Order: sequence, then C-alpha cells, then structure tokens
Amino acid sequence: MNSLDDTSDAFAKELSEITTAIIDNVKMLKEKHLNELAKLSKESKSKLEKSVQSTEHRLLYLQYWKEQLLTNMSTETNLKTNDVFSYIKMKDFYENIRRLNYSKLEISIQTEIFDSVRKLTSLSCLAKTTVCENSNRQAFDLRKIDFKSADVVNISEFKIENCDITDGVFLSLNKLLVADKKNKRCVLCNTDGVVLQEIALPGSPWGMCIHGENEVLVTLPDNKKVVVLDANSLETKQSVSIDCDCRGISTSGNTAVIDARDSVVMYDNFLDENICKTLTIITGCTDDVALGGDGNIIFSSYSENVLKTFDKSGKMLFKYSHKELKDPHGLTVDGHGNIFVNGSVSNNIHIVSNDGKTVRILKGVQSPRCIKFLNGTYRFFVSEAGGRVKVFELQNS
Repeated sequence: MNSLDDTSDAFAKELSEITTAIIDNVKMLKEKHLNELAKLSKESKSKLEKSVQSTEHRLLYLQYWKEQLLTNMSTETNLKTNDVFSYIKMKDFYENIRRLNYSKLEISIQTEIFDSVRKLTSLSCLAKTTVCENSNRQAFDLRKIDFKSADVVNISEFKIENCDITDGVFLSLNKLLVADKKNKRCVLCNTDGVVLQEIALPGSPWGMCIHGENEVLVTLPDNKKVVVLDANSLETKQSVSIDCDCRGISTSGNTAVIDARDSVVMYDNFLDENICKTLTIITGCTDDVALGGDGNIIFSSYSENVLKTFDKSGKMLFKYSHKELKDPHGLTVDGHGNIFVNGSVSNNIHIVSNDGKTVRILKGVQSPRCIKFLNGTYRFFVSEAGGRVKVFELQNS
C-alpha cells in the first residue's frame, strides 16, 4: 500500500511539474510572438512612411513642371520661341514621368495560430492512468523440508462435476486453473471447489504450465496448437501452431519442452516468429514433461513404467523405476530439483531426488492424473479421475 501511495505522489509531482513547464513555455512563446508582432508593425509603418514621402516628392516634382509649363505658355513675348522651349521641356518632362515607378504600397500583417496550439483549449485529459494487476506467485515458505518425515497435510478436496481434468496450475494461494479435456474448456476455481469462471477453448486441452509471471500455456493436441492465456484476465493472447501432437508442456525463459506422446521435443524462441526445434528424444508412450532448474528434461513413460532425465544435449542422466510405480501420469519439480511423479495405477506419488533416488512414496490418492506446486512453496494439488481434486501441503513435523 505504501508503494501505491509513493507511486501516486510521484505521478502527482510529475504532472504538476509538466503542467508548470507547459504554462511557462506558453507564456514565453506568447511574449516572443507579441515582440515579433510589434517588430513587424514598426517595420511596416516605416516602409509606409517612406512610400508616402516618395509619393509626395513626385507630386512636388509634377507641380513644379506644371508651373513651369504654365509660365512659359502665358508669356506674350517671344511666343513661338517659348512654345518650342515649352514643348522640349514637356518632352523631357514626359520621359521623366514615364521613368517614375507609380505604385500604391499596402502592407498587411497576418498571424496564424497553429492547430496544435488550438488543441490545447480542448484537451480531454493530460495523461493516461491505468492499473496493472499481477498475480505474482510468492514464496510463502522457503524452508528446506525433510521429505522423509514431513507431514502431508490435506488442505482441501472437492469434485468438479462432469469434468475430465488432465492438468492445471496454481494462479494464487487459493485459486486453481484446470484443463477440462472433456468439455474443451479451462475452469477457474478456488481451493474449496467453487467454480469462478469457465474459459472456452477451440479444442480439447491437455497440458498446462505457467510461463513467466503473467501467462498460462495450454496445449490442444487435436489442433496441434498451444494457446497463451493472460494469467489475470484469462483472455487468449496468442495461439502458436506446433508440428507435433502436443500434450504435456513446460517452459523456462524462451525454451519449451513438449510431450508429443512418442517423443519429447525442445523448442527455442518458443513464442516468437523464429521458433526452432532444437532437440527430439524418442520416448515411447509419454504423458507429461518438465524442465528442471538446471535445464534438464524430465519425462515419464507409462508404457515402460519409468521416469527419465536427459540433459540439453540429449544425453540420458538417469532412469528411475520402482515396483510401486505403475502407469506414471503427471509429474512436476519442486524448487530444490526433487521430482514428484504420479503412479496412476499404483495410486501413489513418488518423490525422486535430482540424481534418481527414491526419497519417499506418498499415499492417499486414487488414479492421480496431474500434480503441480504453488511456486516457491510446498503446497501442491493433485487431480484424480472423475474430476476430483486434492490440495496438500508438506510441513515439517
């Protein structure tokens, strides 16, 4: 809240400063324009005065020769001589008259106020103010958990009727977004099971992951597309065509790995025009995929009942199998690199260390399909067959 007050005060100060600067600048331009107007008026008056003086000089010149002509013509002595003399003078006079430039000088001062200046009188606002809401998934508990002895606390469980949940994510501490394959939609609900919103999709969704701070990626395998949703408004921002049967998905920065059912594909520049495929790993029948914090690729094969981890070059680091891991569907990675993988038929969750060792096997789930953590915490949810959802939290004893 203090941050909001500080931002508001900073904007008010900025607006006051720019308003004062605009007013001062307009006043300065006004004085400059008036000075230019006065200067032009003075110069124009000077030119007019010179023009009037020139005209008066010419008028005096005409009057002089008129008087000379009349004087010569009225003299009775030497009449013929005077006539000739007068005619010669008249000829010179005529030539002088012709050489004179007779003009009437008119000076007008024009000023045009720019349209951009007139618009200042009809401004509807001085600035655009918006509010941006970000659902940042905060780290509520960064303590290291002893998985072998930690309590598994059941926070809540509920069922969304007529729903086939294949994947989902936490949008906040108490809100989930899940993919409903059966009804071609995503469902926003709270952790008590109250449905808050339904988002229609152009195809049946399968995989889902958080991308960055404010985006959710949803795969549509039948359409071979990945839909990008705004994490706040849940509106579709983008749709990316993929050249594979995209199911599970995980991203880190601009890198994405996608489960293509019989392979796992890695892409760089995933949401850009320059998207490129950098790695393909043949897997057998896979259901989900994850990227570890070190960039390693993790996926499960339900046809082999195994979990495998590869590095970015395509080299296998380890293969995990266990007699109590049957039909693995859905996996995720916690903040310390531990892998959580569901046994859909064995009805359990295997916690596997980042070097492929069994840490613990959790019970209390039936036909688990997907599993996801709230970022930075040990709270996670598991979707089960029939639209059931269970929210758990690991806590030190």
